[in-house]
Formats: sequence, C-alpha cells, structure tokens
Amino acid sequence: MIGLLLREAEMPPREVEGVGESFCDALERVPTSSLKPSQACPICSNPFLDDPYPLVVRLPCHTSHLFDLECVRPWLRLRGTCPLDRSDFGKKERERERERIERLKKKRSGNGDGEDEDEEWDGMEKRRMSTITTDSLGLDLDF
Repeated sequence: MIGLLLREAEMPPREVEGVGESFCDALERVPTSSLKPSQACPICSNPFLDDPYPLVVRLPCHTSHLFDLECVRPWLRLRGTCPLDRSDFGKKERERERERIERLKKKRSGNGDGEDEDEEWDGMEKRRMSTITTDSLGLDLDF
C-alpha cells in the first residue's frame, strides 16, 4: 500500500475518486483505553500504543477496521475506499452530493425560474460534480 502511494506521489493521477476532507474529519475516533497492545495499523504495521499520542480511527465499513489517521487519510483522499475490503466511501459521498444537487435543482425549478436558468444550473452542476483533482486535495505525499 505504501509503495502504491509513493508511486502515485511521483506520478499523481489527473483525477481521483477519493473522499472529501469532511469525511476524514468525521471518522469515529477510537479511545486509547479501548486499544490492545497487540493492535497495529494495517498500513504501517506500527502498534497503535507505541505512539505516545495515537490518533486511531474506525472506518464505517467494519468495526474492526482501525487505522492511524495519518496513514489512512491519504489513501481515503486518493482512493475513497477501505484499504482492507475496498468498501467505496467515495462513491457513497458522490451519490449524496448528486442527491443534494437534485434536491436543489427541484427546489429551484419549483420557483418557476424558467428553462434558461436550468441550463445554466446544469453547467454549474457539471463543474461541481467534476472529479476531484490531486491539486485540490492539498495532500503532502512525500514520505
């Protein structure tokens, strides 16, 4: 996994399917008191409790999918999937965004704004729904 991230840092893809920063910020934090000494991050293999200030998060796909936030954040931002079972969080986030835009479009068209404004809105939707570029991610992938 780290090798893949390093290769992509050297030659980043032009478009990525990752999740937004808000998704990473909203991940459930795991209290240090609930961690066992044998538990380690699946990405870096370091035991969580070896870090004096561990920031361990639980992914929503499975209760046992625990990661160092520093390790899993770049992966989620680039891939949008769980590194263990490939649950696609990015897809779910994009679907929620599409639904939100559809609700806004319906609300807007309910005001009788006319077809010309709907065409203008469609153009804005395409720009809003375009795939995230690595430049906009603000990731520092130098290891």
